[in-house]
Amino acid sequence: MRPSRPDIFISATSADLGTCRQVIKQALLTLGCTPVEQTNFPPSAGSVRQMLREKLAQCDAVVHVVGVAYGSEPQEFSDDEPRRSYTQIEYETARELGKPVYLFICGDGFPYDAHEPEDDERRALQQAHRQRLQSGDELFTPVDSRDDLSLKVHQLQTRVERLADDLRRSRSRLARGVAVVLVVLAMLGVGLWWVNHKRQGTHQQVEQAEQRLDTVETELDKQRRYIKQVADVYSRQQVELAALRLTGQQRFDRAVAQVAQDAGVPPSEMRAAIDLFVAAVLADPGADFYDRALAEFAQQRFADAAKSAGDAADKARQEREAVEAVAKAAAERIEAARVKEARALALKAHAQMASEQFGQAVATYQRAIGVTLRQTWPETWAELHFLLGNAASNWAQRSTGAEIRQRRDLALSAYRSALEVFTADAHPRHHWTVRGNVALTQINHANAMTSADREPVLIEALETQRGLLATVSREKHPNYWAWVQFCIASTLADLAECKQGEQKRKLLEASMSTHRTALEIHRRETDPRSWAMSQHNLGVTLASLARETVGPKHVALLNEARTAFNAALEVYAPDTTPNEWAYALTQRASVLGGLARASSGDERLVLNRQAVRDYRSALEKIDREKLPNEWAMAQHNLGYALQDQAEAAGVKAGAGLREEAVKCFRDSLTINKRDSHPARWLSTQISLAVALVELAETDPAAQRAERLREAVQCSRDVLAVITEQSAPESWGMAQFNLGIALRAQAKSLSGEERLRGLLACEAAYRAALRVRPREVVPRVWAKTQHNIAHVMTERAVLTNDAAQRTAILEEAIQVYKDVAVVRAEHDSRVNWAKTLVSASHAFRHLAALKDRSVRFRFLDESLKLLEVASAVLTRERFPTEWANLQVSRAVTLNGRAFDVGGVAAVLFLEDSVAASEAALRVVTADRSPVVWRDGHHALGSALAMQALLVPATRAELLDRYRRAKAALETSIRLEPDPGQRARTMKSVKGIEAEIARIEGL
Repeated sequence: MRPSRPDIFISATSADLGTCRQVIKQALLTLGCTPVEQTNFPPSAGSVRQMLREKLAQCDAVVHVVGVAYGSEPQEFSDDEPRRSYTQIEYETARELGKPVYLFICGDGFPYDAHEPEDDERRALQQAHRQRLQSGDELFTPVDSRDDLSLKVHQLQTRVERLADDLRRSRSRLARGVAVVLVVLAMLGVGLWWVNHKRQGTHQQVEQAEQRLDTVETELDKQRRYIKQVADVYSRQQVELAALRLTGQQRFDRAVAQVAQDAGVPPSEMRAAIDLFVAAVLADPGADFYDRALAEFAQQRFADAAKSAGDAADKARQEREAVEAVAKAAAERIEAARVKEARALALKAHAQMASEQFGQAVATYQRAIGVTLRQTWPETWAELHFLLGNAASNWAQRSTGAEIRQRRDLALSAYRSALEVFTADAHPRHHWTVRGNVALTQINHANAMTSADREPVLIEALETQRGLLATVSREKHPNYWAWVQFCIASTLADLAECKQGEQKRKLLEASMSTHRTALEIHRRETDPRSWAMSQHNLGVTLASLARETVGPKHVALLNEARTAFNAALEVYAPDTTPNEWAYALTQRASVLGGLARASSGDERLVLNRQAVRDYRSALEKIDREKLPNEWAMAQHNLGYALQDQAEAAGVKAGAGLREEAVKCFRDSLTINKRDSHPARWLSTQISLAVALVELAETDPAAQRAERLREAVQCSRDVLAVITEQSAPESWGMAQFNLGIALRAQAKSLSGEERLRGLLACEAAYRAALRVRPREVVPRVWAKTQHNIAHVMTERAVLTNDAAQRTAILEEAIQVYKDVAVVRAEHDSRVNWAKTLVSASHAFRHLAALKDRSVRFRFLDESLKLLEVASAVLTRERFPTEWANLQVSRAVTLNGRAFDVGGVAAVLFLEDSVAASEAALRVVTADRSPVVWRDGHHALGSALAMQALLVPATRAELLDRYRRAKAALETSIRLEPDPGQRARTMKSVKGIEAEIARIEGL
């Protein structure tokens, strides 16, 4: 006879789900089942169906897992047979046999085993199978991972126990019913068959009897039904037939005839079936009272039938009471065992959480929930859901890819289940805690999205927190009230990142104010951890608000932020709170970088170095495996700091720092991937594009071209996945950075190619302006317009048509004027002064297009702008910018000298030489290569003009020409523009000819 443990057939493709088959086998064994598999198949579909039918017929249920692989299939099919894989045939056969099928369908992010890719046709067939199952009437369970599959197979325990119970009852019915079957068979004239087989008594005969059991029992049930229906009809007809004065036998015959008519069988067949049942009961001494009562009613022995039926009812009552007593005791034991199991599982999950095995803790909490009945232990059930939410939320923090969102969704679902029990009225403290965690999970969820998707999630989190605040009293629960204020402040700061301009500033100011309100309760002496956390997030908000301001207020806010982070770091320590310490350190480093950019000279260099040190120290404590998102963010921020340090360190030292910055951004992208962290991917791609452009400035020509090509591609990759509407801020930034990269590319080109590059650059900048309007983000608008005017000036130089060149330069000058107006009101004085310097260049180029009689006016305007700017860009505070201004002044003075001649020319050239030499005493080729190059070019030009226009001795002329030649050759070595390089080389050749002429005199 078959064992009482159910046989469960495992149906799954081996290629992609081989590991899962082992997971299912292990789970079934722990449930007390016998796993059954089929791994070898005959070649023909017909023999496959027959073999699987036989195998599946012997099983009690089927587990069918649907992945992406189609798998193996028979080598041939019959004409009327659809093409199916072996696994699909197993599923269909199980359905045909009426077997219970437990159907699991793997989700999009399921971690399949590595396997060879299948052809398009097989993939299409498997996809069609998946769609049929998902869109049909069959119930199915989605699974996201192997752990999830194992857990949900374990959750079949109740259904498996029901299968086992059915199996045991089937065996019991067999033992009791064989005697009845044999009597019936004997009365049908096969007694000799029974005697022979009873005499043999072999295992084979018992198995054959088992196989016939279901059919015979069905016949007995049908006979019982016939007699019961006759009894029902007989009783109903008593009143109707009383007037006909029929005998009891006649009434009974009429009832039999009515039931036969209703059943669609001849009355004689109905009578034979009833007689067969009566004979079987009379021949069975062990027949129960109910069957006796039916037989006695069929014999019209109604009094006996009533007594037997009453005895059957009494016996059934006794059995019910006995079973109820046993069931009550069993239920109490089951409940006690459930409590023990749930308690032990909860403790196991707590230990897994403590050891940061969050995925395992999730599975264990789910098992604990599975054995905890909500109606019996509602608080325990809700507490386990709360803990499950915490485990899933922590697990998401350690995850990457699509799993992050899946695990946060699991956390939110668990928290919401807990809130069904932990209501504000019944369990206020639990309710507050769970709702707070819901909001925090929503915030974490939002921060992994793009800005357009993030905003509604953050608004939902803010509504959750404000609703929570309405239920909390500051007087009765001050600490919790302060914690909710802290959460609201943090959410306002996150929401501000989805906005621009005045909206952003207002949200940040509201966040700052709310943080300060929380700090009225969170005191260092009473609650140092909460105080440090509030100080930290206040610092984050202050730093963000600083980025929206200019001038002294900008610096003041940054210093306030630094003070807040320093306060947090007085509580956090690298050994006791390494994660909090490292995060606060990275935030302080970001503020130091902002302060460095607002400083100059040695102060700037010191701040930059300190910022880089902070980032490096933080990264030593951030475990990439445990905290991948924090590690990626720190790498990204370190890249920024290295770029700032490179700018102040000079070309040679800066090249290595920029190389490292590029590596940091690339490392960050190993975690911040496009699918899993779209917002962070966008930000890092944009940063990488800028870093590549800056690195290209110091690279050899061949490598420079590759760097710039990659920079352009980074920006275009961003623009390929977002739109102006979906993520306007990121889209505008990507367009702006694309313009920077295209302009850098254009510098190495010449002629029409360079002109096309500049036009593409200008188009990118103008596209960025569509999402950077003057009235919303005036500083960003001014920066973009400033760059457009730069490009227009460069484009004008390449335009051969004088009228068109004049028009472009006049438009560029007007743009500079508009930018200067905005920067005077909304930006720093330094940026305003830089705009004046740039405008002076455009005036100088425009002067070259004018008649000699009016040219001086434009050159004088250029000099006037430089004079105004020099009051801000002083040598002491901004040495590099001051040197660049001096070089611009020297170039303009050269132009004035060329026009006037005579004594005035001598004076202009003396001033020009003095200005160039002053600039070159401040900068170096290593730290300021562009100013160094342009300063030597201006000096060389001034010296050459002096030699040409100012009377001198032969020795003085040779000295001027030789100094001019050396200065121009120095500028050539740093000149990336091939056209300018060629023009300067031509000047050098002319000077060499003059030197040779003078030396030959």
